[in-house]
Amino acid sequence: RRVLELAAGQLRQQRPRYTGDEAAALAGELGDASLVPLLRPLLADPTSRCRVPAARAIWRLTGDADGLLRPLLKEVTPRPPGYRWRAAFDLLAEMGAAAADALPELRAVAEHPWCPFVDAFDSRTRRGLGHRDDAFRAAARSTVELISRG
Repeated sequence: RRVLELAAGQLRQQRPRYTGDEAAALAGELGDASLVPLLRPLLADPTSRCRVPAARAIWRLTGDADGLLRPLLKEVTPRPPGYRWRAAFDLLAEMGAAAADALPELRAVAEHPWCPFVDAFDSRTRRGLGHRDDAFRAAARSTVELISRG
């Protein structure tokens, strides 16, 4: 409990000393749903460090998607996507039908013709260069398929 309180408080500072990602992962492993109120502030992390681990812990502790879709979409919809895009896609797929409200944005990501990784983009062909682009697109399509199946 104390570790999560410290991590949440650090997010309000410009240069946090403690990260909440490991604390969130631990909270999910502990299986104590009373920790959820301490995890929710981590969803607002301006970086991608805490958002996905906090969402994963909350989902596994409650099975409730309320408030989780926006932080997860924030990880996969920008160009370039967030650092934890793979974990965000995995969690959205795990959530299944509970993530159905995210489908329009996920479909747009999966069907987008341009590479999401700006640093690996060939402007002449408007295609991605390399495996990372292919892996991202495959993960997006797979997530859409799994959520659609419910």
